[in-house]
Amino acid sequence: MGTGEVQACIALWDECGLLVPHNNPQEDIALFQAAPSARVLVAQLDEKIVGTVCVGHDGHRGWLYYLAVSLAHRHQGIAKALLNRAEEWLSAQAIRKVQLMIRPDNQSVAAFYQKQGYQLTPRAVMAKWLSKGADSSASSGSTDYLNTTITYLEMTSTPGFTDTELKLPEDCQLRQANKLPPSFYRYLYNTVGEPWLWWERRILSDDELEAILHESGHEVHVLYRGGVPAGFGELERKQDGSVELAYFGLLPDFIGQALGPIFLKSIVQLAWQATATKTLKVNTCNLDHPRALALYQSVGFSTTSRETRRIINPRSLGLFNKV
Repeated sequence: MGTGEVQACIALWDECGLLVPHNNPQEDIALFQAAPSARVLVAQLDEKIVGTVCVGHDGHRGWLYYLAVSLAHRHQGIAKALLNRAEEWLSAQAIRKVQLMIRPDNQSVAAFYQKQGYQLTPRAVMAKWLSKGADSSASSGSTDYLNTTITYLEMTSTPGFTDTELKLPEDCQLRQANKLPPSFYRYLYNTVGEPWLWWERRILSDDELEAILHESGHEVHVLYRGGVPAGFGELERKQDGSVELAYFGLLPDFIGQALGPIFLKSIVQLAWQATATKTLKVNTCNLDHPRALALYQSVGFSTTSRETRRIINPRSLGLFNKV
């Protein structure tokens, strides 16, 4: 690739908003060209570069970088053709899996990759700058972070609630949802969890979510009031006899109706119905409802440990409406 072609690629990446201060595009191209396990693939029209993709592998996984198509030539199948060519090259190198990373401020491209068969794969990506003078904070771009304190709690014996403590209002029903479809689960999870920034299940594909929901020992119990969903509790039963209350909460319209304590007691009672249950665990954090910790403690959970984590603000990932 000559100097003119290198500059054309860089100009294209600049047009597409792919350039960031902490990456030198000329050095990136030089590295791709020098490495036997990497290629720079381009699409040309009338001898002009209108699309690029950089592809490489580490002998185990393939990686994609700088997939770009000029604004004037989009929606013509160029990106898909480049992607297919990169995948073919990796397959010829006996690479079985290809991955890519999307910056938080570039989430709009995710839909394109999903149409090509790519799926979100939740992982914690860790990095360290090895070159002197590299600005490690620059890579975060517009991403911001939150410090969250997580409290872990458990219950080691059934609390023995009375019938009166478990009596729901007459217009309420608690039902276990069998073979819950992802669409209905997303409604419950997203609506209950949005005020508290529940994000982990939002990034899962329908197939990944369905696999969790239909797993043996997994239970979702939905609270209805007046015939409409008011909240849900999600239990995960483990083979060692432990049960985790993975998610619990009310839809915003039903908060403040004195449903929380009796609903939680009902879920706890269901968790202990199985004779194999040895412990019931739950965790909450300072992003949850302000009274969540006190509520768990009031029904018999005891704190076992706490930890503080610095996490990416889920709002900066485009998963929630900005406030």
